[in-house]
Amino acid sequence: MLPDGRRVTIGQTVLIDRTAIHRDTTVFGPDADAFNPHRETPSRIAPYGLAFGGGRHQCIGKPLVSDVRPAGTVSRVAPSQQSSRPCTNTA
Repeated sequence: MLPDGRRVTIGQTVLIDRTAIHRDTTVFGPDADAFNPHRETPSRIAPYGLAFGGGRHQCIGKPLVSDVRPAGTVSRVAPSQQSSRPCTNTA
């Protein structure tokens, strides 16, 4: 049973509207449509919502953001570490 009282039966297809859930004002506040990297979310909600999926099918980039840092912290590659050469596969 869902929180709103609706029942989901075995074998029933359930779709999640990610656009709608990421703009839920009851979770993200009245400015849910606005980008706000400093927004606080309830402890049970990841700050990035379901943008990266989950389980075996989660986005491989999720570890880049799941290492939560204080708001406003920016990592930058030093100019001496940058390269204009294309990446090549050495395998």
